[in-house]
Amino acid sequence: MTLVKSLIRLFTRASAACLVALVVCIAMSKAAEAHAMAGFNLRVVRVVPTSSGFEVYYRVNLALVLGAKLGPQRADGTYEPAPFTWNEAMGELVVHHVDTQSISRDPEAFARLILDGHTLRADGRVLQPRFQALRIQPRGRVPPFDSSDQARVATTGPVYPEDGPSIDVMSAVADVAAFYPSAGPVGRLSLESTLHPGRMGGHEVVNLLAYDDPSLGAGGAGRQISGLLADPVPVFESWWWTMGDTIALGFRHILEGLDHVFFVLCLTIGASTLTQLATRVTAFTLGHSVTLALGALGLTPSAPWFVPAVELAIAASILYAGLTARQSERSGVVMIVLVVGIGLLHGFGFSFVLRDLVGDGGDHLIVRLAAFNIGVEFGQLLIVGLTWMTLKMIQARSQERHRQAIASVANGAAWVAIVWMIERTPVLTKALVG
Repeated sequence: MTLVKSLIRLFTRASAACLVALVVCIAMSKAAEAHAMAGFNLRVVRVVPTSSGFEVYYRVNLALVLGAKLGPQRADGTYEPAPFTWNEAMGELVVHHVDTQSISRDPEAFARLILDGHTLRADGRVLQPRFQALRIQPRGRVPPFDSSDQARVATTGPVYPEDGPSIDVMSAVADVAAFYPSAGPVGRLSLESTLHPGRMGGHEVVNLLAYDDPSLGAGGAGRQISGLLADPVPVFESWWWTMGDTIALGFRHILEGLDHVFFVLCLTIGASTLTQLATRVTAFTLGHSVTLALGALGLTPSAPWFVPAVELAIAASILYAGLTARQSERSGVVMIVLVVGIGLLHGFGFSFVLRDLVGDGGDHLIVRLAAFNIGVEFGQLLIVGLTWMTLKMIQARSQERHRQAIASVANGAAWVAIVWMIERTPVLTKALVG
């Protein structure tokens, strides 16, 4: 009986030891995971529109605020401390301690490092911030910042807790509240920054940008972007601003895209009547509208050969259009089918530009899609109208010069298309082989 009790006791202790070991392993695993997840600099910007401007709440890692503000290098290899910090050398490691007392005495001066490191623009106009509040949040005590209400709470209270621990720049974040006055409706709000982690930590910067407008529904609009925000990024864009901007983009693209211009020219010079011209332009529009939508919505192949294949096919379509432009008698079903098919190719080309603008999504994607197509059509009609009127003016003076003008445009388009095909074929071959 004693032997049985001893075995039970031994089994119980062994089980307990295994359980403790398992808990320790899990805890160490979670700690390692948490440490790995913290290997980036975080910046959260929450913008709340009001009738007289914008409430803006920033949450930024201190390393991102102070990293590029170290002074000149000393003889011992360290650097003069950044504002509101003091350095301690620990072997080869330098710890940048935060002087929380100095920050508490002059919170606006510290907050200005953050506010001056960001530029908020309303329709291109720089807005000037008014400092409202600052709090330094030590690791382990960082409150939530997932809504404008939480951001207001996070920026309310003492600059630094009286019982807060000693911190360095890697172990705390700064929460800042500011107000940016702005009168009237705003079409586009953008943000850019000069903050840089510098020598204090070259980690990736993850930015969470939120526009907390109740009219946009729960949570408003938001996006996650990696990088320093050295170039302006949109925080908010109204549908009407998006429409106007994207119409202009589509209009510019077809006027600046010589491949599309050449094809539209060949369509125009190949039509002998306005009815033929309208039929061809309509067929081209139907074709490129379909693939523009498919490409903008991401419903196209993602293989590396696809874009160069489309570009080569577009060049081939221009060569075909240049060689057949003077065959005006081809105005029946065959011609319409051909033009629709070529329009499908050019629509993919248009979609590449739109995808570069908004990626696979973006705010007001449907508005962007429709507006870009409208801009393309405006540009297309401008080319068609000017070309048609010019040709008619030439024809009224001389039939021979009219034939020469048509031949010049057609031959020029064909030769340029041949050059493009020569240039684009190796790109496609490399994509297929590589």
